[in-house]
Amino acid sequence: MRKITRATLQRVTVALHSEIDLYEQYLAGKVYGWLLAIRAGEQLASWWGLYDLDHVRNEARKFAVQEAKRALPDGVDQFPEFEPELNAR
Repeated sequence: MRKITRATLQRVTVALHSEIDLYEQYLAGKVYGWLLAIRAGEQLASWWGLYDLDHVRNEARKFAVQEAKRALPDGVDQFPEFEPELNAR
């Protein structure tokens, strides 16, 4: 049987604390996602199960800009600055 080193024990402890923090966020309802719709009821894309609200905002914004570049004839110049509307699930 191999001996557990302090370094290994410390890595395991950090990993377990990280798992506990994530689970606490889940239990508190701090799980987010985004939905991109062109028109009401017409869903283009979505991504759920994200825990960092700033990350959710950034990813939603990046995806919307990419879609605007593809869809709009003049690209994102006609796409106004926006703040994604986010809802917790």
